[in-house]
Parts: sequence; C-alpha cells; structure tokens
Amino acid sequence: MVRADADVAARLVRRAALADEDLAAATEANERIAVFKPTVDNVRDWAQLMAANPRYAGVVARGRDANAFAHGLQRAGYATDPAYADKLTRVIASVGAALRPS
Repeated sequence: MVRADADVAARLVRRAALADEDLAAATEANERIAVFKPTVDNVRDWAQLMAANPRYAGVVARGRDANAFAHGLQRAGYATDPAYADKLTRVIASVGAALRPS
C-alpha cells in the first residue's frame, strides 16, 4: 500500500511540475505578444495593410458598399471562416444602426 501511495504521489508531482512548466511557457509567450497598442494605431496599421497590399486593392476599390467590402475581404483570403463576410456585414449593419440618430 505504501508503494502504491508513493507511485501516485510521484505521478502527481510530475504532473504538477509539467503543469508549472506549461504555465511558465504560456506566460512567457503571452508576455511577448500581449503588448496592446492604442486602438487608433491598430486601425492605422490595418488601413495601411489594406492600402499597401495588392491582394486587397479590389477590396478597397469597393468604396462604401459594406457588403461588397466584406465579401471582397473574404475572397481575397483575409479570413478563413467561410461565414466571415456575412458575419462582418451583420456587425457593420448593427453598428450603423446604433450610430444613426433615433
């Protein structure tokens, strides 16, 4: 019985050590990538990507048509979700409706 308890304890210690190593690695990775820029900087970076990358030239040319823009992004490979354009169109419509004066 003592041997079985020792084996169980040893396994638990190994699991705890592995969990600590995983947590340390995840924390280190997050510390490297979790540097958030102000929203205006993110929007500027995204706009520069859209303007500078030839892949998105046709998307930018869509102008103010949100539906065409969203579907153009999807066709250009911006997102992998097959429902991305429809989801984005719904979000744009929802935000637009919220911003309209009542």
